[in-house]
Amino acid sequence: MNDETKFELDQSDQEKSLVPAVRTKGSLVPLDPFSAYMQEVRKYPTLSEEEEKELAILYKESGDLGAAYKLTTANLMLVIKIAMTFKREWQTLMDLVQEGNIGLMKAVKNFAPFRGVRLSAYATWWIK
Repeated sequence: MNDETKFELDQSDQEKSLVPAVRTKGSLVPLDPFSAYMQEVRKYPTLSEEEEKELAILYKESGDLGAAYKLTTANLMLVIKIAMTFKREWQTLMDLVQEGNIGLMKAVKNFAPFRGVRLSAYATWWIK
């Protein structure tokens, strides 16, 4: 076996071990973090007014973190909607969403369920 034949065999073995390139809708980046986040957020159901009030009362009276979690996850789409309105060229959307999520958590913590206002209306100020 000469050196040229050996090189051809080695090269074909290397080609078999390579992973094929994957293109996603013409994007150079195979994974879009915002799309992955959107898919995750869509899994959480929205709450009715009664459910929201019950959970808010439960959180205020007993400090139940499960209730706070449900209130927060049910309003994540609101954060995305508001972040979309504030997007600029020099800001990434995920940074805005992260800051909005912090505002949402503060809103859940300070929300007074007996005032007759929905959490989404109250949280809008905190998210912005």
